[in-house]
Amino acid sequence: MKKFVGSVACALLMLVSYSASAKLVTFDFRKPNGTDYYSTGYTSGSRTFYSTDGNHTVEASAWSQRGTPYMASSRNYGLYVYTCENGCNDNTHEIDGKGPNEGIKLDFGQEAKIKFATFSYVDRDGTDDFTLYVDGQKELDDVYLGRNFWSTYYFQDDFYGNVFKFLADGKYDDFKLKKVGVHIVPIPAAVWLFSTALAALGLVARRRQQAVA
Repeated sequence: MKKFVGSVACALLMLVSYSASAKLVTFDFRKPNGTDYYSTGYTSGSRTFYSTDGNHTVEASAWSQRGTPYMASSRNYGLYVYTCENGCNDNTHEIDGKGPNEGIKLDFGQEAKIKFATFSYVDRDGTDDFTLYVDGQKELDDVYLGRNFWSTYYFQDDFYGNVFKFLADGKYDDFKLKKVGVHIVPIPAAVWLFSTALAALGLVARRRQQAVA
C-alpha cells in the first residue's frame, strides 16, 4: 500500500513539474514554414503554419459574418482577410469590420493557452480594437490596440482552448495578425497515471470498508 501511495505522489509531482515547465511557442505568420519570410496567396480553406521552433503547427483560416472569406499572409505584416460579397468591394488587405465583420481562426488541434498576440497595420488614430473567441465562446470584447502601427497585447487571464478567433467587429476596426504566442498543453502520461492511481486507490478503500463491515 505504501508503494502504491508513493506511485500516486510521484505521478502528481510529474504532472505539477510538467505544467510549470510548459514552453512558450511562437507562431510568426510572416514565416509560414517557421523560418523563412514569404507571402501566401488567398485561400478559402485553411493553411498550416509552423512555429518558429519547427515543432508545432496551427491551422489558420478566414472567418466572415457573411459572404465568402479568403485568407492570405504578407511576408511583412502577417495574416489578413478578403470577403467577397456584393461585388467583392471589401478592404482587401486587412481583417476589418467594414461591411461584414471579419476574423482569423487559429486551430491548434489540442489545448493551448494564449499568452500574447501582435498586430500590424494598427491605425494611429486609436480606433482599432479586437474581440477574442475561444472555442466559440466570447472571452474578450473590444480590446483596445493603441496608436502604434505594431501593437502587442499580453493576455492577463488564462484562456485555454483548441480554437482561437481574433475578430474585427466594428466599422473602424482594421488590422493584420502578425504573431501569437501560446503554451501548448498536451495531456502528459502523468495525467493518465495519476487518474488510474486515484481510481485504484478508491477501489482499495471501498474493499477495505466492505471487509470491515
